[in-house]
This record gives sequence, C-alpha cells and structure tokens, in this order.
Amino acid sequence: MRRLAAEIEDHRNLNRSTAAKACAYLDLVRRTTFTPADLLQMQTALRRDLIWVESRLIELRDRTAGRGRRLAARAKGGPDRGKAVGRHIDMLQERDRVLTLRRLLLRQIADAFVWHVLGLDARVILPLYREQTHWLPRREGLGGPAELARRAMKAGELFVFENDLTRCLGVGDLTVVFATRPWTHPLTYEVKSSAEPAWELGAQLKVEAIAIVPDDPTDLAMHDAFQRATGFPDLGIEVRSRERPEQTAEQLTAAQLLRAAKRVVGQRLYGPSEQTWKTLGTVLARALADGACYDLAERGVVFMAMRSVDDRAPEAASRDLFEKVSALPGFGRESKTATSVDLRRYDEWSALVLPIVLWPLSPEVRAALLCGELYLCCVVRPDAWRDAMKAEGLELAVERRGWTITGPSKATHLDVLEVGKLTFGVAFSGVSPREIAAGLAATLR
Repeated sequence: MRRLAAEIEDHRNLNRSTAAKACAYLDLVRRTTFTPADLLQMQTALRRDLIWVESRLIELRDRTAGRGRRLAARAKGGPDRGKAVGRHIDMLQERDRVLTLRRLLLRQIADAFVWHVLGLDARVILPLYREQTHWLPRREGLGGPAELARRAMKAGELFVFENDLTRCLGVGDLTVVFATRPWTHPLTYEVKSSAEPAWELGAQLKVEAIAIVPDDPTDLAMHDAFQRATGFPDLGIEVRSRERPEQTAEQLTAAQLLRAAKRVVGQRLYGPSEQTWKTLGTVLARALADGACYDLAERGVVFMAMRSVDDRAPEAASRDLFEKVSALPGFGRESKTATSVDLRRYDEWSALVLPIVLWPLSPEVRAALLCGELYLCCVVRPDAWRDAMKAEGLELAVERRGWTITGPSKATHLDVLEVGKLTFGVAFSGVSPREIAAGLAATLR
C-alpha cells in the first residue's frame, strides 16, 4: 500500500503543479498577445494529458472490477485483515478520485482558452454548448479534428478549438474564429474521419469537414480561410458525403441560437463587482491560511470556504461552517447554495460562468480551487434579488422568458440568458445584486 500511497501523492502534486502553471500562463496571455500557434501548443499538451489520464482511469477501473472480488475474499481472514482490506479499497477509490479530478481540471483549463478568445461572452458560448457524455475519441476520431486544427492554425489566421478537449463547447468537433481580424459569429465544423486501410503507421487519413455557413460576408470569408488553410474544399456533387442529418440539424440550431442571442432586444448586464471579488478573494485566502472562513458579501449573500483534499472538505469543519451561516438572519433551509464542486460537476455551468483560471483573484487561491485543495460555497437567500431591487424602488417580476424590472416611470426586460448569468454570477462571476439593482435604477428613472 506504500506504493499506492506514493502514487496518489504524485498525482496530487501533478494536479497542484498543473493548476499553478495554468493560472500563471493565462495571466500572461491576458497581458500579452495570444496567437494560434500558442493555442495549438496548448491544445496539443492538453490532448496528450487527457489521453493519458483517461486511459489510466479505464485501465484501473477494469483492473479494479476483478480485484474487488479477490479483496473481499481476503477480508474473511479475520478482523485485522478485514481492516487492511478496507483501507486498501479506500485508497483505490482515493486514486480514482484524484485522477478524475485531473481529467476535469484539464478540461476547465481548455474552457479558459475558449472564454478568453471568445471575449468572455456567455451569449456567444452558451449556444455552442452541448452535453458530452463520451470521453476523448480514439484513433482517427481524434486524429481527424486534431489534424484539421493543426493545419488551420499553422497559417496564423484562425483560432480553431477542438471541442472534445473542452466542457463548454459541444456542437460539432471544431469551433473556428478569426485570429487576426474581427469576426461576427463562430463557425462549427463536424468532422468525419477514416483511415485506409486501417489506423496504422503509413495509413491514409480521409477527412470531411461539414459546416453551416450563413450568408454573412464575414462568416463566408472565415469559411474560405479555413478551407485554404486546411486544403479541404467543399465536396464535389459526385462525392458521397458522410454527413448525418441529426448532427447538421444540431449545427443549424446552434447557429440560429447564436444569431438570436446577439440580436435579442433587452437589457444586457455583466455586473462584475470589485467589492464582491475582493470579499471572495479574502474568504478564500483566509481559508487557505487558516483552514476555514466565511463572510457576508452583502445583504442575502454569504461566501464560505474550507481547505479540502481532492474536493472533499472535512466533515466536522463543513458542518460547523454551515451551522454558523444558517444561524444568520434569513439564511435557512430554503437558501440556495452553489459550490466549487458543483461548478466542476455540472458541465452546463461552464458555458455560463467565468472559468476559475480567469477569476481576478490571486494565483494561489485559484490554483487551490482548481486542484481541489479549497472548497468554496456561496449561499444566497431566496429573496436576495427581490430585496435588492426593492431597496432601489424597483419591482422584480419573474417570468418564463426572464425577468421584468419596473421602475417609477418605465420597465426593462432581462432575457433568460442574462438571468442565468446574474444568478450563477453571484457565486462565480463577482455579480452583486445590490450593484446591479442600483445600475438598473439609474437607467429606469
């Protein structure tokens, strides 16, 4: 078991190092110029690491399936042996958790590059999200999109994201935007790949890239640039396509949603609050130094944080902190909570809120959150938004298609996307209900 314990600690150290380097690199990227060559290098490294960790998880889980029966048989040899077997099983589960955490960590880093290139705009990213239940494809299924991305970015004109490396992109296999000039909408490509005679050294890789290209001059120019860079023109009429209608329909729906999200009329709010970020940063820093901390960010919003191991906070500390927060006026069982574990667990959140790597906090606390050494929880009273609006003389009406906020002389509407950004943003994007209400009140007078 000593060797297993050493392996687990090596994985934790690797997660810690990867998280710290990712934060430092993204900080540098945001201060300097980020190029397609940089993205190509990062995607190559992320792909390599993801292949390794997913292969390792599959190998270990297959091996553990048979080992469980053998360990159960050993446990019948007496109480001491049973305890040893129980500890061994716990350590096997611990190794699985730390490897699973690494897989999620790598995908969160990939999301950060997407958010950076796409202008930190959830209205662009969310329409491109689709739940991905599979792990990385293998063989030509991975090689085809990777080769197209490599060719397209070699000329330096385009950013090309391999969607399977991320959590926030899922429509198609590749997402493409200009790197050297303005773009209107990202283009998505579904890639069909095959190797002949088989996936082996010297085989011929056949690739087909399928896209929905609107009749927009910028989109058409971007598609032309992609074709030139990759060397793959549209198929001739006489060539049989491997296009699947359901995937094309999904691309079309995403394109329509993307354009609708950018055309929609209504109030758009982003609402990052320096004070909220400052409070969150202080809570996380104190938790990292002292073990646990909580603070009231504003009326109806509390942040609390604890040191943890692989996203698991000590039960006693967690219970004590939750009891203290529950004792605050208005914070009961009906209060809503969102945690850093939830942010890692629910892929759909990745298309709505800023990745941890990009939070305007110290690199130390971001890295600790990324590698599971800090646990963050935001608790929000159910009436927090309504009270914030009321304090500014506004009335909030919750509707199926968003919120309507009415002032003394006029009203405004927030669509469901803006509402999602605000509600999730309280926990993960520095949104302050009080400051949002004050800003709306100024526009509605």
